[in-house]
Amino acid sequence: MSLNSFGARDTLAVGGQSYTIYRLDKAAAALGANLDALPFTHRILLENLVRCEDGVSVDRAQIESVAKWVATE
Repeated sequence: MSLNSFGARDTLAVGGQSYTIYRLDKAAAALGANLDALPFTHRILLENLVRCEDGVSVDRAQIESVAKWVATE
């Protein structure tokens, strides 16, 4: 289970079942990041990092780095 440092964990109820989800909009707001500026593949990576954050193999600094990525072209 993720450390949820950015308050992204939420619950989705569908057909009487509850599922744990991680909302990128909440993570981005907590990080001050603009999701629209990120390439789609970076958003997928960011969601995976937020979901897998454990403080050891995935830490806050790694998530911040991906969220605040800036194109250098």
